[in-house]
Order: sequence, then structure tokens, then C-alpha cells
Amino acid sequence: MTAQRINLKIDPISGDLVNERKITSLLSEVNGSAERHTASVYDVVTAKKMADEKLGGLIPKKISCGAKCEVTTGGEAMPNIYKYPRIVTKFTLERTRTEWVLLTGTVKRGEINCYESGSATLRLTPGQDAVAVARFRSTHYQVEAAKIEVSA
Repeated sequence: MTAQRINLKIDPISGDLVNERKITSLLSEVNGSAERHTASVYDVVTAKKMADEKLGGLIPKKISCGAKCEVTTGGEAMPNIYKYPRIVTKFTLERTRTEWVLLTGTVKRGEINCYESGSATLRLTPGQDAVAVARFRSTHYQVEAAKIEVSA
């Protein structure tokens, strides 16, 4: 069974998230009474924007379908004196042909230790990775042929 997907489309007229109620309901169900380091709708939209920016710099939009962004909320690392784990929210966004979607089956409650911080990891398909590497090497990576001199 595949996870349900919630579209993260922004209404062009009002600027509001189309499925905000569904996301809020899902997050409140997962987070329970925890509020401090857990995800909100704002965090989901921010992750979407960050993933769009990072992905746009790596590969063309026409081949971006299938990329995923795995997010763990939690903010910055805490001082070591804070010995208790923090309750956080973990979720995954997936890029479709037109928009990012929240995979509901991946929204989970978790814990991180004081020395850990929140994170967002962009995962590419093998084809996307090949294009990103080729694009990077064509603009940033140049190897000069080595000159070898042999003395007798």
C-alpha cells in the first residue's frame, strides 16, 4: 500500500496553502501535546521552498520528479547540560511532475539528543544524480592533464 500524498500547492491568488487543514490535522495527531521542537505547517512549507531552491540549482525541473526531501525538525543543537531528548517530527516530501507533496505515511514523531540538530536531506534518483554530477563538473570541476617528466 502506498502512502497517501497531500499536495503542497500554494494558491496563486491568496498565497495560502491549499491543503493547510489536512496538514495541520495530521501534524497535531502525530505531535500530540508536544509543541516546542515539532513541525508546524510553516515548517512543511519552509522545507518545500528550501527543497525547491536546492533542487533547482542541481537539475532541470523537467527531470525533478521522484526527488525526495527528508526532514527532521528540532532546530539547533542544545547545550550539553540539557540532558533530555527532544520530541521532534520527521517527514518526507516528494517531488511530482508539478509540485511537492507530503507523504503522510512518513510523518512520525521522533526524538533527538541534545547534541543533534534538525536536518533536511535531499535525495535524488540515480538518473538525477548523474545529471547533477555532470552539471557540476561542467561548471566547477576541471582537471588539467599531468605533465610527467622522466629523467635518465
